[in-house]
Amino acid sequence: MRWFYEKNASRKKVVINCGAGFDTTHWWSKSEELWKSGDLWFDLDMEPVVRQRIRRLRMPGAKSLLSPLKNLKITDNQLSSDNYFIRKLDMKQSDGSVKLLEDIKEEFEIDEQTDVCLVFECVLVYMATEISGRFLKAAADLFQNLKVISYEQV
Repeated sequence: MRWFYEKNASRKKVVINCGAGFDTTHWWSKSEELWKSGDLWFDLDMEPVVRQRIRRLRMPGAKSLLSPLKNLKITDNQLSSDNYFIRKLDMKQSDGSVKLLEDIKEEFEIDEQTDVCLVFECVLVYMATEISGRFLKAAADLFQNLKVISYEQV
């Protein structure tokens, strides 16, 4: 992840963390001062995980994580701010997964110059290869400057 940020330090970056669970890499990147204004981060996961994560972020101890976020809006199954988002995604539903990527690209006007990094941590291994292959192909077609980081069990 550090490599992605440092290699593309002068350009807008988008990180799409698929199967994010309770991952804290977004906050790590900010604490390491890798995160720049204008960068976007999406943590995506199954709806029950998203709901639990949002419940935890609403707890008093998490206030310091949320307070720097501008224009924060939280519902039971979604968090949105100017540059950080938590949304539901079922990776096993390839049509819905691809549609979400298309919606993100359109809504946030992600062009060919934007560096996009898809992150998978023990996600693809649980998917049928046809579905993961379709998803990765669609992502590569959507984002010209796509990088993929995958941590999978072997």
